[in-house]
Amino acid sequence: MPRRSCAYERPTRSARTDRDREPVRTDRSSDKYDTETDLKFKSFKILAIAAACAAPALASAQFQLGSGVEMRIYGVADIMMQHYRADGDGGTHTRSVVDAGGLGSSRLGFLFTKELANGMKAGVRLESGFNTDSGRLGSTGGSADRVYSRQAYVSLAGSFGEVRMGRVQGPSYLYSLDFDPAQLGPYGTQGALLIQGSGTPGTPSRALDPNVPAGSVGFMINPISRTDNTIHYLSPKFGGFSLQASHSPSESVAGASSMTNAYLRYETGDWAFGYAIHHLGNNRRGGAVKTTDVLEHSIGVFTKVIKGTDLGLTFSYKDKTNQAVDANGDVAISKAEKALILSGVTRLTEVDHLLYTIGQYFSPLDDADARSAALYYRHYIDPTFAVFAGISYLTQDDNSQIRPSPSAPRVRAGGDVTTFSVGVNFRF
Repeated sequence: MPRRSCAYERPTRSARTDRDREPVRTDRSSDKYDTETDLKFKSFKILAIAAACAAPALASAQFQLGSGVEMRIYGVADIMMQHYRADGDGGTHTRSVVDAGGLGSSRLGFLFTKELANGMKAGVRLESGFNTDSGRLGSTGGSADRVYSRQAYVSLAGSFGEVRMGRVQGPSYLYSLDFDPAQLGPYGTQGALLIQGSGTPGTPSRALDPNVPAGSVGFMINPISRTDNTIHYLSPKFGGFSLQASHSPSESVAGASSMTNAYLRYETGDWAFGYAIHHLGNNRRGGAVKTTDVLEHSIGVFTKVIKGTDLGLTFSYKDKTNQAVDANGDVAISKAEKALILSGVTRLTEVDHLLYTIGQYFSPLDDADARSAALYYRHYIDPTFAVFAGISYLTQDDNSQIRPSPSAPRVRAGGDVTTFSVGVNFRF
């Protein structure tokens, strides 16, 4: 299977928008984007570099590298200034912040690979997220002690495809990158309508449950699109078709649910089509509140038929808006949520790009829909270093109360939010 790199790092690219699929393919963003530089070492000088770059908790660890092992170090450092204007209780509220993750979440990753017999390859990936504005660990999924918060897995690849085991960015993560070429992550339309909110898988949308803290969206079953204790399979390509599937057992842990993902993709010429399904199993949170089975479906189309432009359109459907059951064991809210998002990149020149997204969230409740749009300009000073500026806008109906970012001011029900951003993004 061909390797792929993040769309942000190359002015021209194939019909696929690529994500992290190493060693067979490489990684995108809610949060989700990296460029990697090969660093081959033939001696134990690698130890000094690993110790200097790794998290402090691992600085004293000893690495034993056999002959034929290749190490790759890659990363992203992204930081920006943002200014918010939001309709809040009592009038317009403004806030200026320094934040991280404008064109991709900051990270530092290590990939170890070794060629094996019969054309197979073994791999280990350790990838840690961090917040450039504070230096703290990022992408932790609510676990502050998660050092390798983004990915930590062992893999085996060959003519059969690739198998990974550990903490992975699974099929739903890779699907969203394939059909969101703008890749604005949490600050684009996808972030405002689908990603932002509680990181707890299956949390109901704020517009549908007044007991959910204001600012939660939780449309996606798993907003962070990463899972622990996971087996992830990536198939080779067969006549334009490729398949991914993963399963994460609950391991009978209170508060945990099993998760199963699958993503089927077909590519032909300047077009690509995809279907992803995400299943959340039953769950007993703290031994008390149970959730019912929930399914999330997504259908995507990607094209580059317009010269210099990549476009992606994705439609998502979740069969239950609130998985909690009442005292009688009946589903509290069983109506479906839907969202439609268009995303694009237009390359004005080799180094000047326009990134744009627009989308609609369809609530099953009356007068609770929401809409979002974003327009960003990106300029490459160097193939690895870009500056960017953008504006995003969220508008919602009277019974919707979405806060597009944790950094945004508190928003009243039906309030609009405008966000201005300017920042830098360095990839290595």
